[in-house]
Amino acid sequence: MALTRDHKPDAPGERERIEAAGGWVRDSVGHVSSSDYTPSRLYASQANPKLGPGLCMSRALGDLDGMSCGMTSVPEVTQLPIDPSRDEYLVLGSDGLWEFLPSERVLELVAKEHKARRSLDTVCRKLILEAALQWRLTEGMYRDDITAYVIYLTP
Repeated sequence: MALTRDHKPDAPGERERIEAAGGWVRDSVGHVSSSDYTPSRLYASQANPKLGPGLCMSRALGDLDGMSCGMTSVPEVTQLPIDPSRDEYLVLGSDGLWEFLPSERVLELVAKEHKARRSLDTVCRKLILEAALQWRLTEGMYRDDITAYVIYLTP
């Protein structure tokens, strides 16, 4: 079950906050699956986008350049009870993990490793390697940072 949504600059609510802070959102162009796709980005100024920051997200830890034009580090928080009969693990990851790995694929990989009783370190490394491979196949030599945390909720 996906518990979050991507914080893209052109998402409802995100765009409004950015624009209220004086930032500019360049809309995405094309379809995600096409080779000419360009994602939405956050800029300080429409008049001079070369000044940046040119980020594809509207919330982040760090990225101080984005804070002056509407980016925030305030997370969206969802609280749900853990159901031991249903919930086996929790996967947390940076946008680099999720960009080319759908949730279903991540859960498939984690389930396989969990069933084999692999260490959390091994599971995280495998997720990162799979994400890095997908970045290579899609973007060539460029890739975003990839961070993954897995928490087993069952013994």
